[in-house]
Amino acid sequence: MKFSNVLKTLVMIPLELVVEILTLIVVPVVLLFCGKDAERLPKLFSWWDEYKYGINGDPYWKGPEHANGKQNSYIWRLKWLFRNRINTFSCAVSGIDMTKCTKISYEGDVFTANKPLLHEGSVLITAEVDGKIYQTKYYIKKWCSRYCLRIYWGWKTKDWAEPGRFAEATESRRFAQFVWYINPFCSFGS
Repeated sequence: MKFSNVLKTLVMIPLELVVEILTLIVVPVVLLFCGKDAERLPKLFSWWDEYKYGINGDPYWKGPEHANGKQNSYIWRLKWLFRNRINTFSCAVSGIDMTKCTKISYEGDVFTANKPLLHEGSVLITAEVDGKIYQTKYYIKKWCSRYCLRIYWGWKTKDWAEPGRFAEATESRRFAQFVWYINPFCSFGS
């Protein structure tokens, strides 16, 4: 990774940490003031809202395997927003608008993944957005029968880099969120 990208991520991590910690206070309190018909947190607290689906969850979350019609209750909203912490912040503040991407390339194995099937490898993705360069490092290494090491560092641009997926990824979501994820106990497979 280029030094300027490492520097960008090192600046973003402390800022995201502060906003993440504030989640534990902001979300439970603000949800108390949201009516049953509310779809979003008040604008002042939008950083803690879920960017695309709001406070009640996506269609899967609302379905029988999760909220099962109770998504407008305090506890299900709290679970949803804790699961998707600082989502709007990660999109609109620290994320990058991939509709403005003019070039995306990769070095390594772009099909590296832990799910749905384990595919060990490493890929460095470079995206040019609004004349700025953003890089992402993605690494998967199985180390025992149950777990793999997963490193995802930079911006979530992997879906856009896979051959033939740029339009689909842009249609399903506009922003590539900032990510700094290191997990030596990540599960793999379906």
